[in-house]
Amino acid sequence: MASLVLSGVYISNNYANGGSYALRPMVEIPLEYVNFAETGSGTKEDPWSLDVKDKPKPGDYVNYTPKTATYVAEKRYTGINEDKSYTTDTSTKWRIFKIDKDYITLIPTNVVNNGFTLKGADGYNNAVYLLNDACNKLYSNSDFGATARSINELDVYNVSNYDKTTFSNQLYGKYGDEAAPVTPTHTYYPNIFAQEISSNIDGQGFGKGLLNQSDQTNLVTGSTKATSLKWHSNYYQSTGIVSSTYKSLIFYKENTTSTALPSYFFASRCVLLSSNVPHFDVGYIRTNGLSWQTLYGSDNVAQEQKFAIRPLVEIPLSKAKLAKPWNGDVSSGYVLMVK
Repeated sequence: MASLVLSGVYISNNYANGGSYALRPMVEIPLEYVNFAETGSGTKEDPWSLDVKDKPKPGDYVNYTPKTATYVAEKRYTGINEDKSYTTDTSTKWRIFKIDKDYITLIPTNVVNNGFTLKGADGYNNAVYLLNDACNKLYSNSDFGATARSINELDVYNVSNYDKTTFSNQLYGKYGDEAAPVTPTHTYYPNIFAQEISSNIDGQGFGKGLLNQSDQTNLVTGSTKATSLKWHSNYYQSTGIVSSTYKSLIFYKENTTSTALPSYFFASRCVLLSSNVPHFDVGYIRTNGLSWQTLYGSDNVAQEQKFAIRPLVEIPLSKAKLAKPWNGDVSSGYVLMVK
């Protein structure tokens, strides 16, 4: 049996029989039980990490099936001119996005419900709510306590090595800086903007709102023309994911490292200044990157955006567990079982 043998660096003193002796432990680990993880370079400052073999990890498959349903996105909230129905996509497989002591989070191997449509002020007002609600209704499973929501900006940012506060662009400005329309008459805004923490409307002061980019619990409609409009820029673009596992999970088609998935929404809002006009945007994932698309401008112009969606399914470990299949081969997927 092949083994990994580790030599201890720390030395402790042993005073048995009146003498002083050094101890240097040797640890032997059978390689049938461990793998080297992606992290580490093997130096003292950056040692290799070990993973337990066959321990569930991001990228592994799980045999998960959502409850099938139909979701109706109403035109009064999407901003388009008709209600649209979406149904559960049962063709996709599921992989582990992350796992911690409380939850397993799954992501589908493909985008789903291509053609989800949002437009204008109401599309911006309700983008976060509708994307989360659609995912919840279409991809949850109460048997396992599994609750679905849309992927959002923080899900992507938290697995990157990018610092968004360093973003600066000649066209779009610097992340976190105060911004305002160049043309004073361009002061229309979707009504949810008044609830956002980054907004300053008619001199009311930053921080009056409480919503961050990915927050929304109630539906909102309409737009308003302000006297003055300011905000702290929360726009950035990023391709800063370095982990091959997360690149595969977020950007690429299954079993490829270069074929991009179709573009899909993520449930986060953004305000940016483009061509001297404030644009109210929704997030989307494009080829190997995080970006934004405009739904409404402060010049009162609406735009329509149509992409797929991408749910994340959160399963509490208090209600479900992962088990190996009967043959022990986890390459075809772990079995999800009710506790």
